[in-house]
Amino acid sequence: MKKELIKVSCYCRVSTNKDEQEQSFEAQQKYFKEKLSKDNGYDLVEVYADRGLSGTDFSKREQFNKMLEDCGIIKKEVKARETEIRKQFISIDYVADADIKPKFTLIYVKDSSRFARNTEVNRIISRLRDKGVYVYFEDLNKSTENPSEKMLIDFMFSMNEQESISRSAKVRFGNMQSAKDGKVRSIKLYGYQYNKEENSLRIINDEAEIVKLIFKLRLEGNGGRAIATILNSKGIKNRKGNEWRPNTINSMLQNPTYCGKVVRNRWYSSRMYGKDIVKLNDTNEWIVEDSNKVDKIIDEETFTIIQDMIEKNRNKVGRPTGKYHGRSEFAGKIKCEKCGKYYVRNTDRGRVFYNCSTKKQSGLKKCNSRNIQEYEIENLINPYLEKDGYKNLTKKYIDILIEKEEEKKASLYRDACTDEINNIKEEVFKYKGKLSKLTDILLADDSESVRDVFNIKKKEINNKLKELDSELDKLTTTDKQKEELVEKMNLYIKALNEAYKKIPTQITREDFINNYLYEIRVSESGELNLLTYTHLGFEEIMNLMEKY
Repeated sequence: MKKELIKVSCYCRVSTNKDEQEQSFEAQQKYFKEKLSKDNGYDLVEVYADRGLSGTDFSKREQFNKMLEDCGIIKKEVKARETEIRKQFISIDYVADADIKPKFTLIYVKDSSRFARNTEVNRIISRLRDKGVYVYFEDLNKSTENPSEKMLIDFMFSMNEQESISRSAKVRFGNMQSAKDGKVRSIKLYGYQYNKEENSLRIINDEAEIVKLIFKLRLEGNGGRAIATILNSKGIKNRKGNEWRPNTINSMLQNPTYCGKVVRNRWYSSRMYGKDIVKLNDTNEWIVEDSNKVDKIIDEETFTIIQDMIEKNRNKVGRPTGKYHGRSEFAGKIKCEKCGKYYVRNTDRGRVFYNCSTKKQSGLKKCNSRNIQEYEIENLINPYLEKDGYKNLTKKYIDILIEKEEEKKASLYRDACTDEINNIKEEVFKYKGKLSKLTDILLADDSESVRDVFNIKKKEINNKLKELDSELDKLTTTDKQKEELVEKMNLYIKALNEAYKKIPTQITREDFINNYLYEIRVSESGELNLLTYTHLGFEEIMNLMEKY
């Protein structure tokens, strides 16, 4: 009988240069067609190729998303409210569509670094696994179909992400140092023109007058939204010819550059919900230096008065105005094990809690999992945020694994007692004899009562035979199988050790949630279990050991 071909697709990225792009795509197509030919047991459905976009944001890759759609995985915008239009409060999730049958069952990737450099890729891989689609990385010689190999792949992507974060931190340090040295950054700040030769910001008179008007209006008690409305009603446009927005006004009002200063570390870029988020740092983290390279538009007394007004307004309302806080930091992180859906954030008279999205949307009949209070989540993650907290916990896991590994090696390599093997074989023979006698009784009397007794006894005997076969397999494992298992265990423990070395002494809350926390699982009994990427690796190794 002819073996059925495996339906496969390929994913790659090519150069942004048009000529190089065509050559690269043709070369990769040729490679895939030869590698995944019908003679080798494959049916190549399609090759998906994106231009050389950054590996840290795959939501923008057209071909990547088309490939997922062909698997029944749909890209979906997640908003806390329907009317939300601000990009920083809109995230991307990928949802499996049960009605779409995947066009292929395998995605072949030549170079794993071209697939993604992002811990969020683990969620994509999980969605694909749910649809029966697996990813094979040629450079790693690993497939997500194998649970033990998937653990190593998870670690590879997690470590790549940490390297990317480390590089960003070095860039931020360079920016801070340049501010202390009085260097002006080539920014397109309204009111100024950058002079590259002088490394200076010089006034654009027309725009400077608008800047002065904005500060004057704020002194008169107008907020950012009111100022934007006044400017727009007067037909005053921003530099791009567009209407003014409140957040732009508010940012300008808090920018010390207008007082003739060099400012750095005002903004901070980070990863949140799998996308780049730019946020305003706390003012005490800014590096502000006087400089004769920046012309002064606003005097310091006016600037200081306005900062006091902003601070008083902030304290009055409890949080900065114009800032939306609807999106939960634990979005997609708290999983209900009763229905498989994720928990969402809610408030009740100021009290923050999380409940299952199925329960919230469809009621207790669909899912009756318990609500989780905010303090319960805090109690779970706080030990990981203490100095060396996550590092010490990870070290404990590794020590346990090494101890378990030594025990497993000892049991694998101990000489199997011939008498023990023979005794098990005799037991197997005895139970098979009992099964044969039961069958003879059923053939002689096919009444319903006899058939019921037969089915009960047959199940008991088959369960016992499975236990005996498992014991026999352990005793008769070949040397090659033992070596392969030990090699796998060593490889995974090495991966855990590498991950351990990369864990910083102190982890911020945001960094832990976005880069180390895999999931918080709510069991059917309501118990909370926190799962980090280290836990994930630990589970995979323990599962591997239990198989043998």
